[in-house]
Amino acid sequence: WSHSDYPEAATVSGVTEEREDDLLQFQPELRYEARVNEVTGEPWLWASLVFTFRNRDSNFDSLDFDNNKVGVRVGFSY
Repeated sequence: WSHSDYPEAATVSGVTEEREDDLLQFQPELRYEARVNEVTGEPWLWASLVFTFRNRDSNFDSLDFDNNKVGVRVGFSY
């Protein structure tokens, strides 16, 4: 969560006032480690399912938004 106070007044849709936004964001991830290095115990091949949630609540209603994404990540290291 973060809160932003903007130093300058803003005009949006004919209304001028100081802008304030609250941003809520979280990103849970499910990770499957397909292969693990037998010597170090570290994963070297993995896949993840990721969900990202973002919500901005502004004192200017036209600047509010929700942004939800689902993604897949695949990684490897050597």
